[in-house]
Amino acid sequence: MPKHALYPSDDEHSTTTDSSESESTRPPPFRRRRTLAGGVPEPKKPTGPKRSLPEAGPFNPHYVVSSRRAGRDRVVKDLNLLQNYGDYWPREAGLRELVQNMWDGCMQFCHGSPDDIAVSVVHKDKEGPSHAFDWGILDPSWSQHLELGETITVVFRVKGHLDPPPLPQPGGPVPAGQLGRKGDCGIWSDSRLLGWLGLRAAARNTFEIELFDIHEPLTLSKMRFGATTKAKSRVLVGQHGDGLKMGINAIIREGTANGGLVPNLSCFTGTKQWEFEYNEVQDLSLEVIETVANTPFVPGVLTRIVDFPRDIVDLGHFLFIRPPQKCLTTARGSILRDTHLSSRIYIKNFYVSVDNDLAYGVNLQDASLTRDRNSMYGDISSDLSPYVYNIWAANFRSNAESMDLYLELLLGKKSSVDVKHAEGEGWSPMDVDDVKLLWTRLQATKGGGDVFFCSENPEDIRITQDVLRKTPFPIHDRFHSHLRRHRLIQSPQAARSAKFLNLAASPIIAQPTLQVRYTLHLLASFLASESEMARYRDAYRFQAVPHTLDSIEVDKVDKVDGEVLLINDCTLSSEFVHLKCGMCPYYRRHLHARGETEPQSGDISKLFDDHRFPDVDAEHICHCSALHILSLITQENSR
Repeated sequence: MPKHALYPSDDEHSTTTDSSESESTRPPPFRRRRTLAGGVPEPKKPTGPKRSLPEAGPFNPHYVVSSRRAGRDRVVKDLNLLQNYGDYWPREAGLRELVQNMWDGCMQFCHGSPDDIAVSVVHKDKEGPSHAFDWGILDPSWSQHLELGETITVVFRVKGHLDPPPLPQPGGPVPAGQLGRKGDCGIWSDSRLLGWLGLRAAARNTFEIELFDIHEPLTLSKMRFGATTKAKSRVLVGQHGDGLKMGINAIIREGTANGGLVPNLSCFTGTKQWEFEYNEVQDLSLEVIETVANTPFVPGVLTRIVDFPRDIVDLGHFLFIRPPQKCLTTARGSILRDTHLSSRIYIKNFYVSVDNDLAYGVNLQDASLTRDRNSMYGDISSDLSPYVYNIWAANFRSNAESMDLYLELLLGKKSSVDVKHAEGEGWSPMDVDDVKLLWTRLQATKGGGDVFFCSENPEDIRITQDVLRKTPFPIHDRFHSHLRRHRLIQSPQAARSAKFLNLAASPIIAQPTLQVRYTLHLLASFLASESEMARYRDAYRFQAVPHTLDSIEVDKVDKVDGEVLLINDCTLSSEFVHLKCGMCPYYRRHLHARGETEPQSGDISKLFDDHRFPDVDAEHICHCSALHILSLITQENSR
C-alpha cells in the first residue's frame, strides 16, 4: 500500500469569509489553485422556467455550477486527503464509490433493502423517444457505439409494498404525491422516485455523468474523515465514511497529476454547490469550496461529472443495474452463472475484483471491505473458499440441480476456489451431512453397473481394473479423503480384501505334495511354540486365490469368534517363493538334477494355470515356503 499522510479531521480547517474573522485568519480571496475544469467555458444560461429536482429530471440545464468564487457565503474545507492517498484506486473505482454512495442513500431514505428498490434502465436517442435499454448491445465496446447526445438513465424507485418517503424541502418535507407539476414523460415527479444515474455521450469519447438520490441535504460537517451513518447496517456497502471523498479524489487525480483530461466534478445539495480542488500550498490536499448555488433547491445530492472517459464505464460493475440472468441465491450471497460474470467477486452487488481461480462469479452479502477497499475483512482476506462454499451448500442442500453443478466442479480436472473447501482445505472441516449428501447424489448420477469409485492414485485405478474387474471412476483425492474420513467409500484395497475373504479354501491342502506337507508341519510347529502366535495355531486358512489376487499373500480378518489369518495358497509353491525371495541351494540343485533352467523374475501370475502348481514342486523339499509364510504372519501380527 502506498504511503500517505492525513491531516487532522477537525472542522477547524474549514474557513469562511465572515466579517467577524481577523485579517490573519481570513484566507486570500483568490488563492492560486490547480483547477479541474481546464478552461471549460461557462455554459450558456438556460431559458424557460426553473424546475426543482426531482421533477426537473436528469441533465437539467439549470443545474450548472455558478462562477461565484468569493463572497460572504464562500466556505473552504480541507478534506484531510492528499492527492496520492489511495493512488492504487483507478478512476473507474472512484465512479464505483460514487454510485455505491448513491445506492446506499436510496436505501437509507426509504428505510429499505436492495429488494425494496425497483431499478429500470432507460435509453434515449438524441432526438427520439425514451425506451427500455437493450442489454444485448452491452458488449465490451458498448459505450463507443453511442452517438453524441444519446442518454442512458438508470432510475431507482421504491417498490409498491412500501409507503413512499416524503420529499425534503427547504421549509420541511412535503408528503409524497404532492410534488407539483410533472416532468418529461411524467416519470421524474413520481412519488416513488428515489434517484437516478445518468450517462450522456459527449465529445472527446467522454460521458457526462449525473448521480442524484433523494435525502436530507448534506452539510460540510458530514464530509469529515470517518464520519458515517452506515456502520451498523448489514445491507449498506459504505461503512467507513470515506468512500465519497476517496471516489472524488480518484476521479480527478489522474489527469491532474499527468496533465491529461481532468473530469470536472461538482455537487449540489440543498441550496449549496460544492467544487473540489487541490491546494498547492498544502501539499495538494483535496479541498471542497462551498458557495450558495444559483439553482433551485436540491432535495438530496446531485453530482455531475463532465469529461469522464467512456471506455472505463462498466455497468456490469453494479448487479442492481444489470442483474444476473442465472444465479443461485441465498441469504449469504449468490453464485453468478452468467458467462460475463465468471470469476468476478462482488460484495453487496458492487464489483470488487477478479479471481481467476473462481469458476463462477460470487456476490457476497456477509463480507465487508477495508477502509481503502484494497482487501476484504477478516478470514475472507486470506481464504475466500469457506464463504463461497457456504453459498453453494445452502443451495445444494435443497436443490438437485445446484448439487449437480457443484459435483461437476468437484470432479473437474482443475481445482477452483468454489470447491477448495470441499476438497479438504480451508479453516473449518466440511460438514459430514454435506459430504453424505454429495456422495449419495454422486452414486445416484454416476454409479451403477460395474462402476467403482476410487481415488486418482494410479495403483487404486490399477487394482480396480485388473483385480476387481470394475470400471474406475476417479474422485479428486482431497474430496476422496472426506469420504474415507467419514467411512463412506471403500478403497480398492479393502474391496480386494473382501474378495479375498470370500474365496473358497485351497484344494491343495486336501491332496498335499511332500513339499506342502513339510511346509505345513513347520508352520504348525512354530505357531505352537511361540506364545504370541499361539492364537493362530488353529485360526488360519489357505485360500484358493486366482492370479488376479496374488498380490495379497496374508490378510488378518476380524470375525465373531476372533481373528483369522487368510493365507494365499501361492505361498505353498516353491517356484513362486523362490522367484520372490531368491533361490536357495537346495532348489537350485533340484532344478539342475532335473535339467531345468532357473526361472527368471517376471510376471509371477503366469506361473499358475487354473490354480495348479508346476510339476517341479512335486519332488522338491526345502523350508523356504515355511519361512516366507511365517515372515508374512509376523508382519501382519505387528500391525
